[in-house]
Amino acid sequence: MYQDLEQCARVAGSRWEAECDGARRRALQSAADVMTRECGIYEDAFFQCYRHGFRLQGCEGEKSTTQLLRCQKTVADRVLRL
Repeated sequence: MYQDLEQCARVAGSRWEAECDGARRRALQSAADVMTRECGIYEDAFFQCYRHGFRLQGCEGEKSTTQLLRCQKTVADRVLRL
C-alpha cells in the first residue's frame, strides 16, 4: 500500500495529491487497520474508563490514556517508516 502511494507520488510529481487519491486512501486505511489491531486493547481500556468517568479501578491517573498514546505513537512510527 505504502509503496504504491510512494510510486504514484514520484510519477505524479506536484500533482500527486489529485492523482494519487486512491493510493492515499488505501494507505491510510491500511495504517488505521494496523493501529486498531495493535492498539485495540488499549482503546477498549481507555473508552471503558472514559464511559465511567475514570472512576473504575485501574483508571486512576493518566495510565489508560498514556498506554493508548504510547501504542499509537509506536505503531505510527513503525508504519510511517515503510
